[in-house]
Amino acid sequence: KYHVDSLPIVDENENFVGDISGFDLFSFGIPEFFFNLKKISFVKHMDPFEKYFLADTTMKIADMKIKRKAPVISPDATIIEIVFELTAHDRQLVYVVEDGKLLGVIDRFSIVDKILVAEV
Repeated sequence: KYHVDSLPIVDENENFVGDISGFDLFSFGIPEFFFNLKKISFVKHMDPFEKYFLADTTMKIADMKIKRKAPVISPDATIIEIVFELTAHDRQLVYVVEDGKLLGVIDRFSIVDKILVAEV
């Protein structure tokens, strides 16, 4: 609905535990050895989403074994720290977390829209 690439994951106590992204979803259906190939034009009849449809309908995010760490920043981070995290680490967004609780999300668009674009 909102065309976001990542969504936060919270546990039963509302503690932030990570996120899941489009990359994670796509990676789940791709065999591990594919990540070492330069191209896969020789593969004509593979459905990368087949694994989803074969999986039990009660599959959990934990079953996906997400290896990367979610981009987190503290609520007292400066704008330069946020921009650094987004730019230097090529992130689309950062999660604002304090004491394990998700306070919000800052993405590239919000920086441009709210801070860099002056109202006329």
